[in-house]
Amino acid sequence: MPFTRRSVEPPRRALLQRVRYGSWNVLRRLASVPLIELLIPKKTGSPEHKSAGQASIAGEALAAISRSLDDLLIAQRAADPRYLLRHSTRTYSRHYEDAIVAEIFARIGEGGRTFVEIGLGRDGACNTRALLERGWAGIWIVADQTALKIAKRGMAAFLDCGQLRIVEASVTHFNGCRILKEHFPDVSIDFLSLGDDFNTSHAWRALDLPARVACVEYNASIPPQVEWEAPYAHNASWDGTNYFGASLKTLASIGRGKAMSLVGCDFHGVNAFFVADSELGEKFLAPFTAERHFEPPRYGAGPLRGHLPRSDGVIGVRSGPKTVRVPGLPPLQFHTHVEKTDSYITTVITEGGLWEPFETEVVLRLIRHFRTFIDLGANIGWYTLLARATMPHDSRIVAFEPEPGNFSLLKRNVAANPGIDAELVQCAVSDRAGVSEIYLSPFNQGDHRIYSSEAGRRTLQVSTVTLDDYFDQTPLPPLLLKCDTQGSEAKILRGGAKVLWPNLAESVLIMEFWPKGLVEAGESLAEVVSMLSAFPLTPFLNDRIMNSLQRTSWERILERAGTDYSPETDRYIDLVLLAEGSSAHEQIRDLIGETAW
Repeated sequence: MPFTRRSVEPPRRALLQRVRYGSWNVLRRLASVPLIELLIPKKTGSPEHKSAGQASIAGEALAAISRSLDDLLIAQRAADPRYLLRHSTRTYSRHYEDAIVAEIFARIGEGGRTFVEIGLGRDGACNTRALLERGWAGIWIVADQTALKIAKRGMAAFLDCGQLRIVEASVTHFNGCRILKEHFPDVSIDFLSLGDDFNTSHAWRALDLPARVACVEYNASIPPQVEWEAPYAHNASWDGTNYFGASLKTLASIGRGKAMSLVGCDFHGVNAFFVADSELGEKFLAPFTAERHFEPPRYGAGPLRGHLPRSDGVIGVRSGPKTVRVPGLPPLQFHTHVEKTDSYITTVITEGGLWEPFETEVVLRLIRHFRTFIDLGANIGWYTLLARATMPHDSRIVAFEPEPGNFSLLKRNVAANPGIDAELVQCAVSDRAGVSEIYLSPFNQGDHRIYSSEAGRRTLQVSTVTLDDYFDQTPLPPLLLKCDTQGSEAKILRGGAKVLWPNLAESVLIMEFWPKGLVEAGESLAEVVSMLSAFPLTPFLNDRIMNSLQRTSWERILERAGTDYSPETDRYIDLVLLAEGSSAHEQIRDLIGETAW
């Protein structure tokens, strides 16, 4: 019984020789030999033919042969439309996983658009970054310190907006369920990617949270007819040999225990893909067995289509505006900062195309039903452009942005796109008019503040205005107000009491509640909550992970502002304040979750 499950112990590893992966390295070495010498053995004493030109020709020929064989195999299997690998493309994955994942969800639907990825590459390669940029949300669980550092640096924008969470942990068959349930309590996962190298099969077997689709690394050096699994070893990692993980047949067996079927493998023999039995229908190629879907090891096979992402998360300077396509709107031309000076809004828009996808949907649903929109902290104009493209022609749009670089781009973006007129005001809004210092962030153009907090920030003077003064103390009609001003929200609302409060019951406020920023701005959290609780509006928490709004209360918000959202944690929440039963409430009723925060 040489390959039965758990039968291969270290003393018997001769059954799985510790041969380092190198089959494609052999081809690379052969590429340095003239092609004729590969086909016709050179006679003893014949002249050497080792010129660089000949070596290059041989290399190109061998690469062409390799590609032709690979493409031929894919073409043969692609004759059946249910074959999974329809397109040999990738964006951020190491091989063709991005294409496979997109194909699977095109067949079964994206559902709640949530993911969990366990294990990331040190070069930033992963299987869920492409989903993240399409508006999905989820968590990465990372143990490797190098990968963790790269992920936190390159994904700062997604982390900051709450679309992505990164958990520093090593997943084992003991702690995997606990870690996931902390972040996805009673919620199913649409996509699970598991690539722990050595103990992958043990970790997957122990995870009992349901997933619609799973991508699990397998050991392609084990034949598909053989059931084999490396014994669990705590803290073990891949040592560069073929002694790791589990055979495809073993993973197929684990999948059946989870009511999931094997529907295909990556062409390079790295990852296997499983789909919940309830989703199968006639959409995938049967039989769902290891023998049917096995792909042999083609590690390093190429060419890989596409380009590797930059490890620092910066893709370069854009010479002109980016065309942004927001569902339901005509294309928008969007000018942004140079990415190296803005790792948040600019990076997300430049790489992914959409800023805050769920908030964008909420705003688009609401804004058509108002005649007044106030954008406080307009930055480079994302929500101002949405308002200009969707509000009735007799509407009033006022956008406030104090920082000169942001304001310049705000003006350029308004000028570059058709839409109704907007009043662009280069002022900071507060509870008093005059002049104030603004403290500038060197890498986040959405984190400038009108109070001193972090040492070393460059400052400049800006004008300040109150809403009461700007609108001549005249009560405003029902409106949509977006306020993201890094802790100045309470001052703004106090300075706008005369113009905002008379019609609050028919208005909607979208605002950030950041305990640390409020305290550093000199506010008392209890007093801020007391003021907000006097509004005739119910607070709803914006849950970016679940793409839903959760009903909450000011008592609950104040309670958590003293515990897991205290100023020391630097955490924040985004809120939508509206009157239940109002016409605005009806526009987003289906986005409100059943659970409270």
